[in-house]
Amino acid sequence: MEDYFLPPPRTVTDPRFRQADQPESYTWQGHGLVDDDGNILTRENPQTGQQEIYYYVPSVDGMNAYLNSSPDQRARIIDMLEKKGFLMDTYDQIARGYETLFAFANSRGREFTSAVRLFEANFPDTEDASPVYSVTSAADLKASIRQSFRNATGQLPNDALIDRFVKMYQEEERTYGQALTTGEGAVEAPPSLAVAGQQFAEQTRPLLVDRQKELGSWNKFFKAIQGPWG
Repeated sequence: MEDYFLPPPRTVTDPRFRQADQPESYTWQGHGLVDDDGNILTRENPQTGQQEIYYYVPSVDGMNAYLNSSPDQRARIIDMLEKKGFLMDTYDQIARGYETLFAFANSRGREFTSAVRLFEANFPDTEDASPVYSVTSAADLKASIRQSFRNATGQLPNDALIDRFVKMYQEEERTYGQALTTGEGAVEAPPSLAVAGQQFAEQTRPLLVDRQKELGSWNKFFKAIQGPWG
């Protein structure tokens, strides 16, 4: 799984993934979907027989959820999405609405029913005059870009670059929120903060990034030739 799709941290209680030094309730920063009981969802891989963390396939799981739900459950989902501004008059529009919800569940790392409640709470109804979309705080973004930028370039970004990154990332989050709410445009979550920071450094300071990669390669080379006696 690519870190590009890494959801935000979630609080879990699943003992299967708890580290020895972690409390019963701990923060999960890895892949996968978490349910309301704090369990990380797994399913059996038919090829290996092992339980694996997974994500939804929005188009497939959306259709299955619609076909396997009761009329009352369908009506609730359709009514909620209509209040959020979705057109839900045809089967294609309904399928697109369900697909949007499953894509949102993946982006938040939440089991479907939990994600539906989160979606309903986070995105305003269309009658609200000024929709407000959830974005990461500027303080968290600044801390993240400082770390990612230094890892990529070997230097800390200046204030102008930090402010530019904050505005850019929050705008991506707003665009994503708008696409989820209206059903218009590509429903693709912004990259994780670590990936976004690396991409930003490559775009704004490519020479420094290349130099840092070269230094890293030389360090690996020298460690390799020194061996255990270096």
